[in-house]
Amino acid sequence: MTEDMLVQIAALVLIGIGAQWISWRLKMPSILLLLVAGFAAGSVGLLDPHELLGDLFMPFVSVSIAVILFEGGLSLKRTELQEVGWCLRNLISVGVLITWGLTGLAAHFFLDLSYDIALLLAAVLIVSGPTVIMPILRNVRPLRNVASLARWEAIFVDPVGAMFAVLVFEVITGPSLSGGALAADLLLMVFTGTVTGFAAAGLLVLVLKRYLVPDFLINPVALMVLVVFFSAANQFVPESGLFTAMIMGIVLTNQKLVNIKPIVEFKEDLSVMLLSFLFVLLAATSDLESLKSVLVWGMLPFILVLIFVIRPLAVYVSTFASKLSWNERTFLALLMPRGIVAAAVSALFAFKLDKLGFENASALTSLTFFVIVVTVAFYGILAKPLAHLLKVAQKTPDGFLIAGAHRWARHLAAILTRHGYEVLLVDTNETNVREARKMGLRAERENILSEHIDDRIELFGIGNLLAITANSETNALAALRFSDIFDRQHVFQLTPSRRQKGLDEPVGKLLQGRQLFGAGVTSKRIYDKYERGGRMIASSLEEDFDFEKFKKFYGKRSLPLYVLKKDGSVQMFTSDSKLKPKPGDKIVHIYEPIVSYHKAGTKMEDLGSHVNIESDSSEEDETHFCEV
Repeated sequence: MTEDMLVQIAALVLIGIGAQWISWRLKMPSILLLLVAGFAAGSVGLLDPHELLGDLFMPFVSVSIAVILFEGGLSLKRTELQEVGWCLRNLISVGVLITWGLTGLAAHFFLDLSYDIALLLAAVLIVSGPTVIMPILRNVRPLRNVASLARWEAIFVDPVGAMFAVLVFEVITGPSLSGGALAADLLLMVFTGTVTGFAAAGLLVLVLKRYLVPDFLINPVALMVLVVFFSAANQFVPESGLFTAMIMGIVLTNQKLVNIKPIVEFKEDLSVMLLSFLFVLLAATSDLESLKSVLVWGMLPFILVLIFVIRPLAVYVSTFASKLSWNERTFLALLMPRGIVAAAVSALFAFKLDKLGFENASALTSLTFFVIVVTVAFYGILAKPLAHLLKVAQKTPDGFLIAGAHRWARHLAAILTRHGYEVLLVDTNETNVREARKMGLRAERENILSEHIDDRIELFGIGNLLAITANSETNALAALRFSDIFDRQHVFQLTPSRRQKGLDEPVGKLLQGRQLFGAGVTSKRIYDKYERGGRMIASSLEEDFDFEKFKKFYGKRSLPLYVLKKDGSVQMFTSDSKLKPKPGDKIVHIYEPIVSYHKAGTKMEDLGSHVNIESDSSEEDETHFCEV
């Protein structure tokens, strides 16, 4: 017996994590592969969740969903509510009622279900979830308002839908309740979940702020608090625990008293594992014969109505008179995949209804799984082309966050801005920030190392970091900090100074990003070039003036910074890149003339009429030289 259970545990881990890896390799939604693998494992007898976990099966599912919703809550920023709060309120109230009522009618007429089962199925299909929305949003990259609203709705609607489904279940299995009693029960669930969620977050913040827990126990203690308060909320009011988990995550991520980055990272990893196991386990419990029985002609019109009538109507009504454009509303109207909460809730109710002798109860889970598969496949495939068609997809985030707003950083930002790139300068020096703003540049007085920097600055359209302050330690820490936000290949820093403020640090220890402008290019080296009259200019390459001739012509007087390709893309010169600019490209570099005068208008060195030069003339400078 023990050996059989070990085989099932090994099979569960292999199938769950293996399906995630294969879906990543094939660039397909992982949920589809997880469900197919679960169906297969259950049908051949390789995995029997009820035998493996027994009475612990549903409690394990409930706690796992709580962890997933907690992790989803950690991604919700309060500042986003200023723009989407009104629409969110309508979507989780008016939108939920429209979805529930119309879905129930469609299930009754198209699937020939009794009204009881049809309305319960409709309540289950209210929910969406972060596990299916987040991958789609990462792939599509819609505009900020659209992404924020879709994310908030997906996370909020899960506990709301689950609680609503509980009320419907109570109505169809117990004594009839008035509408007022049902509303009171729902409000009690929300109130209990909110109070316990705030209490859980407050307790964890207090413990962390007073250093009552060592670093190696932070994540286990956070998980302990979550599970305890989730269970307590369910004891007070059944099914209010999911709201507790979500509220706890939202409160934690929006407080400014303690750093929760380790908790966020731990919960992300834990959620991936739990999600992998949950979908496989739930799919393995599904009866394939029951699934075949529901694949009737009514399924096609039911799915079509669900996608093209019910969801659009709920969104258009909920966002009426909002600031969202018609294109943004249309994209949201065609985005509502179902996920893990729908699967778990349907499995729970199907099990209970089957014991009570309800007809078609076993079909509830099969129908839900079918809707999950179809909606995930539909939205996963069509969301990206639809977003581009409606012009609600972000352009590739190719802008630049520049740490440091000193003189030559401003010059670099000015030229990048003229080349059409989004640029944001961040500096703690008020004078530097003020001078940057005078030049028409975006600049914020912030500490690049602040743990809340990404909350206080707008990174829309930005995907690169240039850490170019005069402090090597700051550059290294900034590169390390933003390697979690941008891809590592887009995080750059100046070569660290070997000796700074009396400290002798090895270069490797202070090198966390790609070495910007080449090995050995320190802040002091660039500053010295400026002191000798250097200026930042952009020189065009031509057929008779290629990169080799450029290097010979300028020699050591030039320090190349980046290449502006003919297609408009930017490639930074780094120690690990071997750029080969071609005719038609521009090279932005710091040029240090042989002769310089401090009198405006003086004839300077002739650079050759064939060289097209764009100067950093956005800021007045006493030193001038010929600009052809």
